[in-house]
Amino acid sequence: MQSVSAFFDLYFPANELLLPESATVALNFSNWITVVQRLDLEDAALKPALLAFCLARIGVGHNDQALSEQAIRLYGTALKEMNLALRNGSRIHTDETIAAGKLMAHYEMFHGSTTPKLKTRGSNWKAHTEGVIKLIQVRGPLGFDSENARLLFIDNNYGYHQP
Repeated sequence: MQSVSAFFDLYFPANELLLPESATVALNFSNWITVVQRLDLEDAALKPALLAFCLARIGVGHNDQALSEQAIRLYGTALKEMNLALRNGSRIHTDETIAAGKLMAHYEMFHGSTTPKLKTRGSNWKAHTEGVIKLIQVRGPLGFDSENARLLFIDNNYGYHQP
């Protein structure tokens, strides 16, 4: 997972993700990314979603077409695995599934559409964001009893509040 390390070094230098607990709500993106680092990175949906996002960001940052193309393939794998996770009664309730959905939404926001139609990118981002909200609803209030789960929940309520 050298790509993931390279991504974190590039976008969060000098361990800036290690935040005090008092900063939990204020620096929302860093919080859920911190949670991702604590999860099972071998999860079938989370791993390709994380790698796709990381490689896409690095590919753009270094103008590396090969990395960008690899990111697209990994994103396709992430979509397939997320579909399987959503059909699996036990995987639908995991922090990894929520984190994979959030990563896929971020992928769509930054890299989702290769066409000039930003409307497509926006609708794909919205679909993933709404999917994450549904995952949270399915878990219910008692499904967020761990620190990781609470941070993912807080981030969604703070970061993606919908009327």
